[in-house]
Amino acid sequence: LKMKGFEEDQSPKEPEQAWLVLDNRELQSRAKFMRKRKTKQELNFHPSETVAWGQQVFGIDLGDGWFVDESGLYLPTAIDGFRVLFRKEELQEPDVTLRSVPEEHEEPQDCEAIEE
Repeated sequence: LKMKGFEEDQSPKEPEQAWLVLDNRELQSRAKFMRKRKTKQELNFHPSETVAWGQQVFGIDLGDGWFVDESGLYLPTAIDGFRVLFRKEELQEPDVTLRSVPEEHEEPQDCEAIEE
């Protein structure tokens, strides 16, 4: 049996370690931080370990809705359907704001065309 887009010699990729940013844009929580979990259970909070919004964390996205940091503690990648962990590149705003160009481009009144 062959699955579309999957070749026989391919094996599932190992999760890679990465820096992710804890971001509150989607969730809009009033809390100033998120508590780490001791296990992959939503309410199994660590008594003192937290991550502030905007802080980077290093570890592995396990691909099952959980991220494990280098100390072995867990953070959910989403809460109530809202993502909270992102790669830094996903959060960066574009450097240039694109504006729509009017269909009929007119030369400004105070400029003259330069002929070469």
